[in-house]
Amino acid sequence: MSHPPTASDLIARNTTYQPTHHPTATLSERFASGLKGPTVAIIACPDPRCIPETFLNLTTWDAVVIRTAGSNVTAALPTLIAIDKLVGLQEIMVVNHTDCGALMYRDDEIRETLRARAPRMAHVIEQMAFGEITGTLEDRVTEHVAIARRCELLRQELREKVTGYIYDLKDGSLKHVN
Repeated sequence: MSHPPTASDLIARNTTYQPTHHPTATLSERFASGLKGPTVAIIACPDPRCIPETFLNLTTWDAVVIRTAGSNVTAALPTLIAIDKLVGLQEIMVVNHTDCGALMYRDDEIRETLRARAPRMAHVIEQMAFGEITGTLEDRVTEHVAIARRCELLRQELREKVTGYIYDLKDGSLKHVN
């Protein structure tokens, strides 16, 4: 069985990739030519089995993918707001996936570990959220779509275009969650 690559292994892979690299237009070049940036933001989990670029067949400029533990919309908000300011997003997709690791831990357990590691930072640790998922994935998606739709920091037009999905790791399907 092979071992996961180290950072050094990945850097070495870059040297074999670089000769085949095809540059893409900078944002400035793209905007100057009248083209827009991506209009869809996808909030997904960083789990290496959940790769929106693959299961949505994305190419460059199709979408912006923001990855947070458990597809946590609250954690993604600063990035969403910045990207929207830059490119004028039109839609947000919240995508959770089956067998998510965030179903297997609790934020309180992580806080306990951190308090033991850094007791002087307890005041900061208590404010931290780590994306735990309690309940069903459907409930989680519904909750995070609602968080985005209620967030007054997002433009009203964008809040109206937030949808939620569950990606099934076994069959590759994407199920819309109402």
